[in-house]
Amino acid sequence: DDGTAAAGSPRDADDDSLGAPPDDAGDDASPRVAPEAIAPAPDAVDWRATGPYVGQWITRSIIDHDGFVQSHSMGKIVGYLSTAESDYLDDRGQPAALWRVEYVTGALQGDAEDLDEQDVLSSAPRPTREAIAPGALYAAPRAGADD
Repeated sequence: DDGTAAAGSPRDADDDSLGAPPDDAGDDASPRVAPEAIAPAPDAVDWRATGPYVGQWITRSIIDHDGFVQSHSMGKIVGYLSTAESDYLDDRGQPAALWRVEYVTGALQGDAEDLDEQDVLSSAPRPTREAIAPGALYAAPRAGADD
């Protein structure tokens, strides 16, 4: 446990305790990290090795328990699940695609995280954020289509 957590992950969105200081926190308390149970085991899901954003590098901010950026971690998007394959629902309750990121630097080095499109775009290099509108690279699954 390195005492850090990436902000805004869909897999940790329902856990109100993430990012909050421990009850016995003193002035020197370190930030909390999301439990490993949030992300599925690597073999539990068949992530597509191709798809929108796969292969792109992103940078995630590591947020402390006070909501301040503590550091950054770089990761590569290595997998994709379409809306038909993903079990994730967005903030409107609609099925949403997910992307698997594996981190190679910083506090998250060696960890993996599942992100929705909003998190991918907000973590992408600036030119990507300006060039790609959310939802532009994938469409809702069609009946009988191989997503």
